[in-house]
Amino acid sequence: MAAQLESIARIRPRPSSQIAASPWGVNFSSPQVEDWTPVMERTAELGCKWVRTHCNWGKVESARGAYDWTEPDQAIDFFTSHGVEPYVNIGLSNAVYQGATRGIPPQRDPEALAAWKVWLRAAAQRYRDRVTYWEMANEPNIRIFWQPEPDAVEYARFVIEGAQILKEVNPDCKICAGVTAGIPMDYIREFLAAGTVPYFDVFVYHAYRTVPEGYNNQLPMRAQTDVNQVKLTFDKHSIAGLDFLAEYAELEKWLRKRGFQGPIWQGETGYPSSENTIHWRGDGPWGPTIQAKFVLRRLLIDWFAGADMSSYFLMLEFSSLLDANLAWGFHAQGKNTKGLLVLEDLSPKPAYFALQRLCSALAEVERCEQAAYRFHVQKPGSLPLATAASDLLAYTYAYPGGARAFVYWLPKGMSEHVVPGAIDLTVALDWREPVLVDLIADAVYPLTSSNEAGWTRLNELPLTDYPLIVAEKSDLPLL
Repeated sequence: MAAQLESIARIRPRPSSQIAASPWGVNFSSPQVEDWTPVMERTAELGCKWVRTHCNWGKVESARGAYDWTEPDQAIDFFTSHGVEPYVNIGLSNAVYQGATRGIPPQRDPEALAAWKVWLRAAAQRYRDRVTYWEMANEPNIRIFWQPEPDAVEYARFVIEGAQILKEVNPDCKICAGVTAGIPMDYIREFLAAGTVPYFDVFVYHAYRTVPEGYNNQLPMRAQTDVNQVKLTFDKHSIAGLDFLAEYAELEKWLRKRGFQGPIWQGETGYPSSENTIHWRGDGPWGPTIQAKFVLRRLLIDWFAGADMSSYFLMLEFSSLLDANLAWGFHAQGKNTKGLLVLEDLSPKPAYFALQRLCSALAEVERCEQAAYRFHVQKPGSLPLATAASDLLAYTYAYPGGARAFVYWLPKGMSEHVVPGAIDLTVALDWREPVLVDLIADAVYPLTSSNEAGWTRLNELPLTDYPLIVAEKSDLPLL
């Protein structure tokens, strides 16, 4: 990291069972391994308090009237006994009744609708004491998941009818709806206008971007195959141009305008660790360190924007062969390398450890009023020469005892290897023993500060393309 800084500690990992609450989650789909236990154990060791899993109608009822609950039982029972709250996706289609495995809602066929209602009631009864949050379908605003074309009004009917059944069995359960790919406001407005607000408790969106914070969807780089040699060409933008923040604000405004006062979640996001991946329509560059940077930037920007929970996709890589018309990205066959664990040997990637440290270091935290601050960029390192203080993002959050911490980063395109720049920071916060936390390097550095009239000055802090944290040493779980 920065010159003249020597690490004095590391963040102590904590499993989910040792953390009371946090806004961090992870997606757990049916692993392509014979024994799920090691993958589930790795999930609980992350420290996430939320896990997205599935109770898919088409899988549970693969023969008419016969239910096999083995897979959802295994996941739901494990996570609820290890301190992780599942939010369970119910799927949409069933090939037994509809001839399709995805994209066809049961409301289009009377026989399918009747069978779906019986099954959904059975699922609600079975998991009444273990599942509070039920998620309604997946990304219904795109054609692959709602065929032949997305229909917000039809999706609204699916949500309303499903919610009525689930709430009848368990009035205390929560309905998670929307589940949109991105934040498509026209679709969302139509969904809300269809009378759905009384029937759902959480609104969910998914966030896939090459640059997590966005720049009007203009990618600030082009990829090269060798991530070690990639050359970054940055567009000049101020943080006022970060379109994700504007999109989130618009989403929240419309939800509140329609009378929805519940939480908003970011339920699925990911980034591949290699170029040779399926299910990716974004640009590069790619690399295991870039993936780790994405995890931190994506989850933090969601939370600071206002999302009450942000969840990463996916725990374990999976392999697939897609029809060419459904191939999301450059490759129709291969592995989805967004996983935090390698498929072949379940080994953790750097992104796994970055998320694990985030979960431990920022457990039980709260958003709070932004502290006033000033940056002075001393040197850019290998970051763009034109880097200025106005290019940085910075936020303040609070620990349970009330002590506040400060996090900052340069929200430009990510690179596998960066020579950090250096900044001077003056911030209206007071620390007795400030430290700098690097969640990717797994290092905690002591800082020398000066204080005057409620302002703390820290000189020559490192600046890079992923979040760094200044916090009180005693607020952190350290090794």
